[in-house]
Amino acid sequence: TGAFTDTNPLTYNMAMVGVGSDASDTNFHIYHSSGGVATKIDTGFPKNTADATEMYELQLYAQKGRGGRVDYQFTRMSDGDSVSGSITTNMPSNTQMLAPRGNMSVGGTLSVIGYSFAGFWCDDG
Repeated sequence: TGAFTDTNPLTYNMAMVGVGSDASDTNFHIYHSSGGVATKIDTGFPKNTADATEMYELQLYAQKGRGGRVDYQFTRMSDGDSVSGSITTNMPSNTQMLAPRGNMSVGGTLSVIGYSFAGFWCDDG
């Protein structure tokens, strides 16, 4: 619930499931963690180091009664290419309250950065 520090998502040490990239990464990754060091899954989509002109969609699905599994789909909107899979390890417990968050960093340097968040949708059914 506090502000992120200027560190890599891999080291946030918080319960999470999301998408991002560390400073040395050339691609976006799916991150998941139960509260310690995160696990990364390479999406194969290059992260843009200039002003972002690409839009992405992240879908996360954790159906009740499926025994601790989160399905994900990360889609590049310009061409519809996507990567999907399931997470069953190193993830938040089913009693952990999660909230949407957004963060962008340029690695501790003074620089302009572009970040757009187009929306959020949640269904508990």
